Amino acid sequence: MKGKFTLKSRTVTGKVLNIDDDKVHVVTDDREFAVLKKRRTIPEVDDYYTGKVYNPVRETIPGILFMLIIGLVAFSIYNLLTANPAADLHVTMGARYKVTVSSSQEVLDITPLNNTSTAIIRANPVKSKDLNEALEELFELTLDQDFGANFIDGNDYVSIYVDNIVDDFSLNVIPFSFYLKNLDVSLIVNDNGEIKTP
Repeated sequence: MKGKFTLKSRTVTGKVLNIDDDKVHVVTDDREFAVLKKRRTIPEVDDYYTGKVYNPVRETIPGILFMLIIGLVAFSIYNLLTANPAADLHVTMGARYKVTVSSSQEVLDITPLNNTSTAIIRANPVKSKDLNEALEELFELTLDQDFGANFIDGNDYVSIYVDNIVDDFSLNVIPFSFYLKNLDVSLIVNDNGEIKTP
């Protein structure tokens, strides 16, 4: 049996060399060293002892499986809380976008709604998953286009219309509002029929 890896427990008899809390170290008559699981009877050093070979892989497989199950459950709960769409935001800033967000305001999808926004998204996909950072990134990308500069010259506001809202969704675009305020641009939000200026 030397050098073979097996998950099956085998029974071995040998002379006791050392005793740990839950293991007994023995040497067999064939001069093979083995670690056995300690049974109820506590052996003495130099006595002969028979027991099943302690296999740390076999002992840890149930623990590993348990941790995998816990991880899958936690991942599923996280996905239920964050990956489900909570609202669609129709954003107009020269270019028009539909931004789908989760209840934690994580950006799930950005859909261009006109030719300008299609060209912008194709050339520069938005990297940020945070809503406020993604809106800032979209605004900067729109400003880089001539259309965006003309829009800002003619209209000094960005509008967000909130649609398809789930019950517990609360929109927070205050950081984006401060970003726009530094550029002398206002933000108007139509949240379920209620006009807000954050």
